[in-house]
Amino acid sequence: MVSARRASPEVMSGRYPRNNGTRDHHQVVSSIELLSVCFHSTLSFPLVKARDAHFFALQQDIEAKQADGTYQLLGSGDFSLQPLGMRGKSDGTYRSEPHNMNALDADAIRGNWATLLLAWNEDESLDLHRVGEAIDRMISFGVDGIYSCGTAGEFHTLTEPEFDAVSTLLATRCEQAHVPFQIGVSHMSAQLSRERLKRVVALAPSAVQVILPDWYPVTLEEAIAFLHGMAESAPGIGLVLYNPPHAKRVLSPEEIGVLSRSVPSLVGVKTAGGDEVWYEAMRKHIEHLSVFVPGHRLATGVGEGASGAYSNAACLHPGAAQAWYRQMQTDLDGALEVESRLCEFIVGHIVPFITEGGYCPGACDRLLAGIGGWADVGYRMRWPYRAIPEHEVERLRPIAQSLIPEFVTPSP
Repeated sequence: MVSARRASPEVMSGRYPRNNGTRDHHQVVSSIELLSVCFHSTLSFPLVKARDAHFFALQQDIEAKQADGTYQLLGSGDFSLQPLGMRGKSDGTYRSEPHNMNALDADAIRGNWATLLLAWNEDESLDLHRVGEAIDRMISFGVDGIYSCGTAGEFHTLTEPEFDAVSTLLATRCEQAHVPFQIGVSHMSAQLSRERLKRVVALAPSAVQVILPDWYPVTLEEAIAFLHGMAESAPGIGLVLYNPPHAKRVLSPEEIGVLSRSVPSLVGVKTAGGDEVWYEAMRKHIEHLSVFVPGHRLATGVGEGASGAYSNAACLHPGAAQAWYRQMQTDLDGALEVESRLCEFIVGHIVPFITEGGYCPGACDRLLAGIGGWADVGYRMRWPYRAIPEHEVERLRPIAQSLIPEFVTPSP
């Protein structure tokens, strides 16, 4: 067993490093303070009081360039409008200035990342208020990062305006709290996935998650072409390949290594992990990447050199999953004991809903959140996927309280 790579004190404390790469002002890379509108909504910028005649002359140009995203709305300061990638000088003119991005490299993407579960109303409309509350709860638990639009985030059911709304909400809350965040831009269509990516560049995510095109299995050559095309659409932002067990093509560590050597923007991968042979191949071929493994097997993964988990354990309880990850840094044996109990619960009581009941894994993530009792996101899945009946929560919660009390909020 090899020792796991450790995060730097800055990463562990939340003061995550930023990429200082220079951006053209047409590439929209600033932080967002008041980006509370969706990309599909129309926004009429208010005219502002000119500081001097030069700035007044720019107003018409600002209005004209609103549509192509060249200008941003700011939340504070003397100017209400400002060109993206530019900074106002005292004489009212602008100077070009590099931006600090949130983008994380492979070494900085590690730890316990919590997934954003969506909340649906009875009419299947998206309840952004409850989604925002869930984000705030995860932030309060001190998780290492939050990501949206994975399986649990039901990316495959979202309309494009809904995707934009969720992405904007997550970015806004995480920027305010200085929490790293990733946006899943996955779609079964490579073309729609790339369009999603182009739209989230302005939100400056720490990384973006992608899946390989999913209607027909891609060749390795086609996978490289896909990742190249995605990287070109978001220079300076790392790609994390989401390659779950149900993907049309599940890649070996050696194949992932081929992709990473061909596409330097590939900084991480979400995998199903494996046995000792798999981890040996991981260390040989992709140790330079951020390698995430299943949340309920994270202690084993950390011991073998994995970076972290986009975690189903965090669905059960983000705070408990974070405390468990911290334990792994100082008491791996104790963390492995927790893992044995967690696996007994997950494998024995949750996995059968997938293997025998045929439920979508996202339904199991909702079930876990209900058992953990930390979020008001409900159990509803969007049509046509089935939800696991709510009575299963009441049946399973006592079992969880007995096996893994650390992960269950006591019933009121």
